[in-house]
Amino acid sequence: MVPRRDAQPRLAAVADHYPQVAFPYERLVEENRRRSRQEPEFELLDTGVFDDRGYWIVEADRPVGAPPCSPPAGEAHRRTGGQG
Repeated sequence: MVPRRDAQPRLAAVADHYPQVAFPYERLVEENRRRSRQEPEFELLDTGVFDDRGYWIVEADRPVGAPPCSPPAGEAHRRTGGQG
């Protein structure tokens, strides 16, 4: 397949969410240690850290095929409790 000349460059994008409260690492480890393999994994959302407490959304974009040393373009957005 030949790429179109007027095509926009493709981007590899990621978006991560970070709570604005202490990260519940110990709670995640302990709860998952307690659960059996038949039970679902205890996830970050299950801890309630995103419920009405606010969080950061960190987004990063990099053109597909860009050299590894090229920095990604990024943004951070703060969301307060009750916003999605």
